Amino acid sequence: MVYKLYICAVLLALTTGCNNSKDSDSKYISIDEFEQMVVDSVGEKAINCGKVDIGDSPFVVNTCVSDSFFINTPFYAVYIQQGIDSSVVSAFAMNSSGVVEHWSYDSDISGGSNRESRVTSTVCDNPSVALDLNDINLNVIECTS
Repeated sequence: MVYKLYICAVLLALTTGCNNSKDSDSKYISIDEFEQMVVDSVGEKAINCGKVDIGDSPFVVNTCVSDSFFINTPFYAVYIQQGIDSSVVSAFAMNSSGVVEHWSYDSDISGGSNRESRVTSTVCDNPSVALDLNDINLNVIECTS
């Protein structure tokens, strides 16, 4: 009986240790930290085309993005979207070399516990401006990849 109790205690200690290490490896990133990552990728001198909040029209921000793209001026723009159980944000940024990146952010990939965020950035191959810069289009830059 004592042997079984000892095995249970060891298993419990191992399981608890695994859970604690998982928590320490996880990292929550705020929307402001995400936006700073985007800014850092293009530099402080890039044009801040703005941030589109949930329910706001992206038209002014999209116009800034398209104008900056056409005159080959570094820019960035952030689009906050409604996620199911977390904050979801996308961004477009172009650096001084004309490289356009599409960024995406999910505040909590675990589904609501604010434990681990995901940030990705993808270089946009053959970027072009979308034909429709209306009040709902959040993908002002189109990429082939």
